[in-house]
Amino acid sequence: MSKEYTRLLKELIKAIRVCSDEKELNSLFEALLTPSELKEIPTRLEIVKRLRQGTPQREIADELGVGIATVTRGAKISSAEIFARILNNS
Repeated sequence: MSKEYTRLLKELIKAIRVCSDEKELNSLFEALLTPSELKEIPTRLEIVKRLRQGTPQREIADELGVGIATVTRGAKISSAEIFARILNNS
């Protein structure tokens, strides 16, 4: 990652942390992301959730209407500790 990318990512994280509630966060995401990008984020979280529950990758791809490569990408990150915390709090 370049220094500029890192700086920009930190700015994004700051913007997210400033949001005081779900409505503000939703407004921020809608302002920053296209509808397609906005749809991808919760879909990726659902992929990780289902992978952690043991659902087969092909089944996830078929049910969510995504490519197997997208599910495979989720499989590579699904064991990360952050997802255990996120999914336990949802």
